[in-house]
Amino acid sequence: MASRSRGRALRARRIPLLLLLALSAPLPVLGDGPTEVLVAGLAGAIDLAASPAASGGVLIAQQRGDTAVAYWAPGYTDAKPLVAGPPAELESPAAKPTAIAFLSPTHFVVAWRDQAAAAAVSLHEFNPLDSPSDSVRLKSIRRLDAEELPGGGSLLACLARGEKFLYTCGGTPARLLRARHNAGLLSRFRVVSQLDRPATACCETPEGYLLATVDASIVFFNPAEPDSPPLVTYDTGLDQISAVAYGQAPRPYSRLLYVLGEGRGSAAKPGRRPAGLYRLDAGLDTHDRPTCDASLVLAADGLVAMSFAADGGLLLVQAEDNGSARLLRVADEL
Repeated sequence: MASRSRGRALRARRIPLLLLLALSAPLPVLGDGPTEVLVAGLAGAIDLAASPAASGGVLIAQQRGDTAVAYWAPGYTDAKPLVAGPPAELESPAAKPTAIAFLSPTHFVVAWRDQAAAAAVSLHEFNPLDSPSDSVRLKSIRRLDAEELPGGGSLLACLARGEKFLYTCGGTPARLLRARHNAGLLSRFRVVSQLDRPATACCETPEGYLLATVDASIVFFNPAEPDSPPLVTYDTGLDQISAVAYGQAPRPYSRLLYVLGEGRGSAAKPGRRPAGLYRLDAGLDTHDRPTCDASLVLAADGLVAMSFAADGGLLLVQAEDNGSARLLRVADEL
């Protein structure tokens, strides 16, 4: 029996998702207590990005009010305005941010969308240790052309920083894109894969694969290959996924994968799955085929974005009924 179990574990480690998500014991569902409200009253917050620096803060993208990007750091009583609106060089005053990401502790990127213009990504430099709002400097703007993103004006659904590449997804038909980043510079976007269905979120795995959520399934790609076909696809049992991220702490072999989503249940996996934070646990079925189960960690309505801080803490944006939003931190270690 022990030999058979060991064989299953070894086979599992040859598969990207199983290597990254193997977990022997389920974690408890978190209650209301472990979440701490850091900031309230954020106007139309839709995305956030935690700094890769241990002492860094959080960027928050907002689509309402007079602030497009706000910044919060430990010790702040509220979020400080960082970017008021779309850069004048974009020549699109109606553009709204759709995603945000750090490239380094001092550089960040914002995706912009205007129905009348092509999607664009702006690159900014700032000093988080000084007065951030006074130190922000626009370095460049990349307008995505029809070769990069078919269907002008298409939404960039996410921005995700990898070790070498910045990833995004969008377009009609849908595409996964990557742009090389280095020392605060951003190259032209290149196509990783063309999809027959839209992707809602993406991130880089600890081993360098590109992971995307497509119709609430988890799909792996090789970003080093142009027009990469899917390497492997896993059904999560959820109906929709809005965000995906890897935790910082190895548990027990490598970092675990978390998503924001919900599901109505199915014949194979009965029972409604409430909106909230899920951990994706992988295993093998009775025929040694890879499977994936979504384990509820935190049940909560209105979660729209998440990002793990360098210290391992999970930060969340929760939308409220009045159009405002809150920045939350999960107190328990994930």
